[in-house]
Amino acid sequence: MTPKPENLKLDFMIRSTIFDRPRLLILDPHYVQFDDQDKASEPPTHFLTEEIEAFRYGVKAIRGYRFRIGRIYSIDIRDVAGRVIKIRLKSVYGVRVKQLNYKYTSIVNYLYQCYFHPVTVAYYQQFRLGEDVTNRNDLQRKVSPTQNGRISVLYTMGDSL
Repeated sequence: MTPKPENLKLDFMIRSTIFDRPRLLILDPHYVQFDDQDKASEPPTHFLTEEIEAFRYGVKAIRGYRFRIGRIYSIDIRDVAGRVIKIRLKSVYGVRVKQLNYKYTSIVNYLYQCYFHPVTVAYYQQFRLGEDVTNRNDLQRKVSPTQNGRISVLYTMGDSL
């Protein structure tokens, strides 16, 4: 079982590539802060918990001539004003791959536990009580039964990150 996120604050030093300067990422139950500015003297981007609207994550392969030579871990966090924090972690030829994989999974799991799991549970409870959960801004849900008797719910946003 993972620790309760209410008591946990995570700090990561993020370097997109080995040539990039270290940038501080702070994940707190009340806010997210990331130094995504080009100049070190500019203040970092700061999102409060209630401002976070969506996040997207994935891993993309870096292809060489005949084989895959690395990967790019991507995490995007969007707030209600449309600002986006883009976190990129790049590993080439296996350099720092275990360290970056740990950071990537920790960040994604923390974001889901602190910010999106409570929203998901609230929607699920509304659905179980028979309330209409489809009329929420630009969030669209498609509810369909599966073959084994369970319910499948597909969430899509009106516009992408």
